[in-house]
Amino acid sequence: MKNMNAKKIIAAAITATLLIGAGAFAYNTHKVSAASENENNEEAMNIDGGWESSTNYKLDDEAKAAFEKATKDLMGVDYEAIALLGKQVVAGTNYSILVRKTVVVPDAEPTYSVITIYEDLEGNAEITDDKEIIGEQTAGSFTANAGDVDMAKNADIQAKFEKANEGLVGAAIEPIAYLGSQVVAGTNYMVLCKSTPAYPDAIPEYELITVYEDLAGNISLGNMETLELGASDEATVENTEGVGTADGQEIVGSSLAD
Repeated sequence: MKNMNAKKIIAAAITATLLIGAGAFAYNTHKVSAASENENNEEAMNIDGGWESSTNYKLDDEAKAAFEKATKDLMGVDYEAIALLGKQVVAGTNYSILVRKTVVVPDAEPTYSVITIYEDLEGNAEITDDKEIIGEQTAGSFTANAGDVDMAKNADIQAKFEKANEGLVGAAIEPIAYLGSQVVAGTNYMVLCKSTPAYPDAIPEYELITVYEDLAGNISLGNMETLELGASDEATVENTEGVGTADGQEIVGSSLAD
């Protein structure tokens, strides 16, 4: 798993702002909430690759319609849209959506992916990329969170996340969704975040950040991986070593205060 990009390690004297409580919003494939109005484009910002991201991650009407068209005929797997990560205008529109997938069999465990849906100018929509984040559970792998991913609904995870990020400088970290845990010599907790370098006009990126809690209850930052939107050949995120410390040479001030 890659460490946070070196370009985010700047301004060592500036204390990062930890933005808490920006929970993701879940929509079932066939039961999309009508309460979410077309409101998330009001504060859009550009991210790498020509993608545009909102600040509240709700699926607007266009994204919901494209999602339903792209998934309605898929058999055997239930797709639940968790958060809209970005839009990209091409000859039509690409949508990057965090989804929770569950195979339609008894006692199936969910998985997490970031899918890309392409909607052409005629309104036809299809899934063109599926980037698996947490796959089917195997020995030593992450177990997907089957409950509410909103950080506000996971107070214990939010507290661990805040503790791990104490003293972090150089970037503002916004937690979006709690995705799952992994039992090692202690426990790893995976959180999807948006990271914005602390300088004017900085371009934010999505990060998969692991918080590590050892057997004595000590908390530290673990792995960080940049999540690129769009097509990618990257494999499922795994951490079988259970190492929870951050690389001090690349993450300025990220060590945990005693």
